[in-house]
Amino acid sequence: MGQLIKVTERDSIDPNVKNFVMDRGLTGMGLKEYHDASQATTDAGDDLLARRLFALGDIASVFIYDNVVVVSGTPSTDWPTLTPQVVNAIENLFIHYAVNRV
Repeated sequence: MGQLIKVTERDSIDPNVKNFVMDRGLTGMGLKEYHDASQATTDAGDDLLARRLFALGDIASVFIYDNVVVVSGTPSTDWPTLTPQVVNAIENLFIHYAVNRV
């Protein structure tokens, strides 16, 4: 089963960037930055999340620090469509049988 992660979305100054705050830390005090899915090579939660986010499409980079996930879109990113998918991917990171909230 696993445990659902609570996620709060926050806009940033840049309209092409969204911040997602989780109710738990993922990297401790470490930073992880990804510019494509090939940089996420392990089975650790942060790498797994990055691969899942890039699989959604229209994502230029993912930055994870503790409990914050910063997602940068591409020029064609449709945030109203992508945002609920990003939230769903984060919420279900540790769920073995995903609950689809999109």
